[in-house]
Amino acid sequence: MADSIRSPCTPSTLYKLSLRAYVSTLGSKPQGRPWKLDHLPLAIIADINIRMSKKEEYRDILQEVLSDLETFENLLRYEPVRQKLFICMGTLMGNGKPLATRLQKNFTMRYRRKCEKNLEVHKLGENSTTHTLEDTDMVPEENLNVFSYFTPYVDYVLDDEIFDAKAVDFGLRLGTFLCEGGWVTDSIQVLQCVAAKVCSTPIDVTNIAVCLDCLQRLLQAETVICEFKAAKRTFQEIQKIIKTYSEDKIPPSLLTQIYTRFSVLSFARSEYGNSQKWSMFAIRSLKESMPERIIVDALRQAARVCVVKRDFSRANLLINQAVSRAKKAFGKRHQKYADVVFDYGYLKLNVDSVHESIAAYKEACSIRRSILGNTSFHVGVVHEDLAYACYVKEYSTGRFNSARKHIDKAIDIMEAMLSCNSLMLASAKRVKALIFEEIVLDKISEGREDDEKLLNQAEELHLFALSLAKEEFGEKNVQTAKHYGNLGRLYQSMHRYEEAEKMHLKAIDIKTEVLGPNDYEVALSVGHLASLYNYHMEKYSEAEKLYLLSISINSRIFGKYYSGLEYDYLGLCTVYDKKRETIKYLKFAQILEDWQAMRSEQAAARKSPSIPLCDDSDVEDVKYKFFHMDT
Repeated sequence: MADSIRSPCTPSTLYKLSLRAYVSTLGSKPQGRPWKLDHLPLAIIADINIRMSKKEEYRDILQEVLSDLETFENLLRYEPVRQKLFICMGTLMGNGKPLATRLQKNFTMRYRRKCEKNLEVHKLGENSTTHTLEDTDMVPEENLNVFSYFTPYVDYVLDDEIFDAKAVDFGLRLGTFLCEGGWVTDSIQVLQCVAAKVCSTPIDVTNIAVCLDCLQRLLQAETVICEFKAAKRTFQEIQKIIKTYSEDKIPPSLLTQIYTRFSVLSFARSEYGNSQKWSMFAIRSLKESMPERIIVDALRQAARVCVVKRDFSRANLLINQAVSRAKKAFGKRHQKYADVVFDYGYLKLNVDSVHESIAAYKEACSIRRSILGNTSFHVGVVHEDLAYACYVKEYSTGRFNSARKHIDKAIDIMEAMLSCNSLMLASAKRVKALIFEEIVLDKISEGREDDEKLLNQAEELHLFALSLAKEEFGEKNVQTAKHYGNLGRLYQSMHRYEEAEKMHLKAIDIKTEVLGPNDYEVALSVGHLASLYNYHMEKYSEAEKLYLLSISINSRIFGKYYSGLEYDYLGLCTVYDKKRETIKYLKFAQILEDWQAMRSEQAAARKSPSIPLCDDSDVEDVKYKFFHMDT
C-alpha cells in the first residue's frame, strides 16, 4: 500500500521544484544574457526553456537565448528534446515573439558576404525562371550545376570559408524543423540558402545525396504552402539530377522520400494520375530497414491518393498501417501521429463517415495545438478541414456555428503568414463562402429575409478562388471545376439561374474530361444541375435523367445507403409529382422511406468513433496485400 503513495520528496517532484526555483531567480539577474547553462545536460536546458516559455516576463529572455544559432543547434541535434523545442517555439510564436524569423535571418546573414547585387547573377536568374519541363534535355549531363536555378532566391554571395559541411547539415535540420513546425516561409528561406551552397559546385557522385536531400526538403516546404511555381522548378532540378546520375547512385531511403514528395506535389495540384504514379514508386521502394518517418509518410500519401481514386480498400489498409506504425514509433502526442490521424479523418470524410472524420480532425488539431501552439500553419490547415467536415455534418441542420468558428481560425492563421494571393488562403475562403451561402439559404427556408451582403461576399470569395485556380492550374483542372460548381450553386441561391446553369455545365465537362464519367465529383456536379433544373427552371425531364445518373454513380462508389442519395431521391419524388407520374413517384417514395429507416438504424448502432488499430505487419506484407488486393 505504501508503494502506491507518492512521496512529495521523490526525485521527479524535487526536479520540478528545482526548475521552478531556478526560473524564478532569473528576474534578479543582470540584463542581457543572464545565464550560462552549457554545463548542464541538454534535457535539463530544454525543461528550463519550457518553464520559461510559460511565463510572459521571461519570453523575451528566452527568445534572445534561443535566437543564438549555437545554442539552438545544440538543442536541435539532440533528438530527445525535439518535441520540447517545438513547444517552446510554438509558445513564443503564439505570443508575438518571432523566433522563427530571427533564426532564419541569423542563419542566412551568418553565411553570406555583404555585397552589391551582381548584374550577371540576376541575368542568370532571369534565364533560369523560364525553364519548363521541356527544357530538361537542354541541360548538360556532365558536371551538372544547378546554381543558376537558385540565383533568383539569393541576392548575396555565400561565404564559403565558414559555410562548411557542418553548417550545411545544421541548415538542413533547421529548415526541416521550421517546416515541420508550420513556420514554412522561414523554412524556405533557410533551405534556399543551403541549396545555393550545396548546388553551387558541380554535382557528382560525392555530393549528389546532399544536394538531392536539400532539394527534396525545399520541395516539401514549397508544396505545403502551394508555392507551385517555385515547387515546379525544384521538381525539375531534382529530375535533372536523377536523370544525369541514374537512380542506383541515390540512397534508397532518399529516393523513396523524393517519390513521396513528387506525389504530394502532384496531389496538391489535383494531378491525381501523376500523384498515383509517384506514390506507387514510393510504395514499391519501401524497405523495413528504412527510417519510420519515411515509411509512414509514404503509406499515408499513397492512402490519400487511393481515396481520390475511390479505392477505399487499399486506402484503409495503408492509413491503418500508418496509424499503427506512427503510434508505436512516436507515441500519440507527436506531430507524426497527428499527421496520420489527420489523413484518417480525410479518408472517413470521403467514405461518408462524417462523425468519425470530425473526431479524427479534432484529435489531430488537439495534438498539433499542444505541440506547435495556436498560430502554426499546420494548425490552420486542420482548422480548415475540420470546418469543412463540420459544414458537411451541419448541412442538414442549418446550424453552422462550429464550421464558421473553425474556418475563421484557419483564415486568421493563414492571413498572418501568407500573401493575399495565396492558393491556400483562397481555399480557406472558398469554404467560408460555402458556409455563408448555406446560412442565407437557411434564413430563406425559415421565411426570413435573405442576406444579400453575405451572398455578395461569397461571390467575391468564389471569384477570387476561381481566378487563382485558372492562373495556376489552367481551365482543365479539378480545382478549377470545383470553383465553377461552387459559383453555380451560389448563383442558384442568388436567383441567377442561367449563369448557374452555365457554371454547372462547365464543372461537369471539366470533371468528366479529367476524372472520367463515373467519378464522385462528376456525380456531385450532376446532382447540383439536377436540383437547378428541378426546383428553379422547370426542366423536369432533364432533371430526372441527371438524378438517375447521380444515383447510379454514387451507389456504385459508396453503396445504396450513401447519405447524399437522400437529395437525389427527394428530387426525383418532386420531379414525378410535377410530371404527375404517380407510379414512379410511389416507387421512389418507398425507396426513400427504406433508405431513411436504414440510415436511422446505422446512426443508432454507431459507437463512439475511434481509430481501429491493425496488427503490426512487415512492410513486405503490406506491399503484397496492397498490390494483390481486389478492387
